[in-house]
Amino acid sequence: MIGLSAKICSFHFIRKEAANMKTAKRKAGSSPSEADFLKRFELKVSPTEMKKIKLAYALAEFGHSEQSRDNGEPYFNHLVAATLILVDELGVTDVDLVVSELLHDMLEDSPILNEAALTLIFGKRVAKIVQNVTKPKRNDPRFGSDDERHQAYFARITSCRVDEKIVKMADRLHNVRTLDNCLLQKRERKIRETRDHYLPLVDDIRRVHPEQAVYLKRQLLIALDRAEKRLGTENAQKWQPTSG
Repeated sequence: MIGLSAKICSFHFIRKEAANMKTAKRKAGSSPSEADFLKRFELKVSPTEMKKIKLAYALAEFGHSEQSRDNGEPYFNHLVAATLILVDELGVTDVDLVVSELLHDMLEDSPILNEAALTLIFGKRVAKIVQNVTKPKRNDPRFGSDDERHQAYFARITSCRVDEKIVKMADRLHNVRTLDNCLLQKRERKIRETRDHYLPLVDDIRRVHPEQAVYLKRQLLIALDRAEKRLGTENAQKWQPTSG
């Protein structure tokens, strides 16, 4: 975190660095341009709120610039896609939730921000949301195994506020929609996790946002059904005896 304050307090520095990190990794059409992404907020948020969204976008792009998803796609594309689910599909206009979605993996996967920095830049609410949707690190000494670590995380998500659950569910919906990019074992685990731990969260969301909850559940079930059918087909092909 050395020199962090000098970097994160300079919006132009972050934007310049993020732009410099764009490479051929980004696939054509896989993610909207920054201009197209920001256009959906015009006339809907204040100039101050737009600056927050722009800074969160730039920080997310810079902070995850060296990361890729399982299929080689830039990890940043996932953050944009999850945010578009939040905004375009669920109709969320709360700027703190938009910022939190863009930054939801920052504490887990990037060294450029910590909770104190998030609080300083975006406020306590954003910092709290991002912290609560962040998984404990693999080397966290509080847990004796990965299973114990995951169970602690699921327990925390279950006890989160509704706005935090919405951020997490937009993230999970995009992950389930793109499970084809993952190895079979990872797909099986993600499908099981979603059915056992994330689908039940929809009931909590329904109490406050009934329309969004109905949509989330329907879309998750569609994505799960597709992923399970694809998984079943590939498993069958895997064990099909070869001729000759």
